[in-house]
Amino acid sequence: MRKFLTIFTLSLLAVSCIDNDYDLSDIDTDDIGIGDENSVFTCPLMTLRVAVADIVNEQGDLDGILAEADVWLPSRLPDGAEAVDVKRLTGGDGQQAQQAYVQTLLTVLQEEIDADASDRKLEQIARQIYAEYREDFLPDYLPVDVDEAEYIAAFRTVYHQQATHDLIWENIELFAARYLTTNLRIDVRPFVLSGIDVGADVRDMIVGGDESKTSLSLFGDIATDLPVSFSAEPSFEAEVEGSDRTLFSFPSFTVFPTAEAPVEIEETSVSADALTVIFDQETRIELNMQLENYYPGRSLDLGQGITINLKVRKKGGLIFNV
Repeated sequence: MRKFLTIFTLSLLAVSCIDNDYDLSDIDTDDIGIGDENSVFTCPLMTLRVAVADIVNEQGDLDGILAEADVWLPSRLPDGAEAVDVKRLTGGDGQQAQQAYVQTLLTVLQEEIDADASDRKLEQIARQIYAEYREDFLPDYLPVDVDEAEYIAAFRTVYHQQATHDLIWENIELFAARYLTTNLRIDVRPFVLSGIDVGADVRDMIVGGDESKTSLSLFGDIATDLPVSFSAEPSFEAEVEGSDRTLFSFPSFTVFPTAEAPVEIEETSVSADALTVIFDQETRIELNMQLENYYPGRSLDLGQGITINLKVRKKGGLIFNV
């Protein structure tokens, strides 16, 4: 299912979201002014929902990406670890650390295959190779134009033959390392926001005023029930005067899979001009997300995802044009 985006109605901001320190009795001038430089106004801005199908790379969506990773990973991780260190696996901690970690995983994988008389893991690998790679995986040794059951039987036979065992393993190792080091990099399809239609008066109430006496910021929280942790650095992008421009971005933060305990998104200053563009124009919201850890023992289904709640805060007086 495509991403879900809810924009909270802001038309009642003037009544429902003004903090108690605004004195509604102190109104004067041709425009209505409420509060002073010490007043604080806060209101929900939007909720973003990222579905499993929105987290993608060239291999497909997150469900398919992790399903194939499970094939190439050992069923039990080294040293009893609960999570795969995806950051290290994809080179985030340097090439030397990456190579050492890959080799550790593959050593445990080979030990699992060779210790299992039922060939359960070997069959799982053979099935994946048959589905995706059989024309590239030693076609001189394994039949290509056969059904899956016949291919798996041939794969088991060739693997267990002394003359070809090492050759088959070296190629399993090659395909596993290639997938795990390159295909766990993911992206999130950008949200496309066609403005926030609250009306010019409400927009001006939020972004207007003397900039020397007011300030604007965005903040919120993010939670996930996906079996991954990840870093994110959300940004708002738009075309301004004919060129792409980053209107606003949050500092990077890390999210762990605890939906019941959302991670706070740090309050970050935003300019009145940038917020005006977000209200008035088409804006792309990029999450700039990178996987950090994968927890193979945790469930994943299409109803899971990422939820982001954003709020806007204004410090200083509000102006109503009348």
